[in-house]
Amino acid sequence: MAQTLATLSRIYTWANKVGLLACPNPIAGCERPHAVCSVDYLSRKEAGALLEHYEKLAPAVYPMVAAALLAGLRKGELYGLRWCDIAFDAGRIDVHRSYLGLPKGGKSRHLPLHPHLAAILQRWRNECPATEEGLVFPVEDRRSGRHRTGRRDETRDLAELLRAAGCHVPLKPWHCLRHTFASHFMMAGGNILTLQKLLGHSDLKMTMVYAHLAPDFLATEVARLSFEVPSAEITYLDDARGFRVGARGATPRPPGF
Repeated sequence: MAQTLATLSRIYTWANKVGLLACPNPIAGCERPHAVCSVDYLSRKEAGALLEHYEKLAPAVYPMVAAALLAGLRKGELYGLRWCDIAFDAGRIDVHRSYLGLPKGGKSRHLPLHPHLAAILQRWRNECPATEEGLVFPVEDRRSGRHRTGRRDETRDLAELLRAAGCHVPLKPWHCLRHTFASHFMMAGGNILTLQKLLGHSDLKMTMVYAHLAPDFLATEVARLSFEVPSAEITYLDDARGFRVGARGATPRPPGF
């Protein structure tokens, strides 16, 4: 709902700007519902079971699942990935595309290539169907038999294999793999600013939904805080009493005080 209202507001703003409309933006006064942030991820056991299940029963999709879990790539970024975007010698993945366009946010990003993922992709390169673009994860067109990049309306039945592997089935299975990467990165002691760069978030607020998963890291950061405690050796209570109270109890007050 909030997304719909935001889109309508942009349309009215644009229409007024170019002269198609001459009226106040009716969305401006609408109360927008608060977005509920929900992070659904696979447990360590579920992720391991899924990888093992895919490797045995769906070897053609296994590398794509591994890339989602070990690099945190969006589905569109997986479908847009080309072999020229993977620098095995440098240990790097260059994310330049989402499907056939730019990545979300309009900027490329560069990710470290996980050693385990590098081994999986190197084996897959020998079996991957050849395409003109050199796609890492091409989709077979059943009508023509040719391989091409995936489209937005295409999904590989991840939900079915999640069930078969004994995993819970999230609302958005492919995006759940990205959540799994981010969640376990933080639980392993990762830095929230590093995660922001890895995920390609333009706003740190988007990444902060994972911050609560790093209690040890947050505790370490809080432990950096310290204050100097002033000395409490002398506390004068009453001139008439002639005593001072120090750290070791009451002592006679010296003359002249």
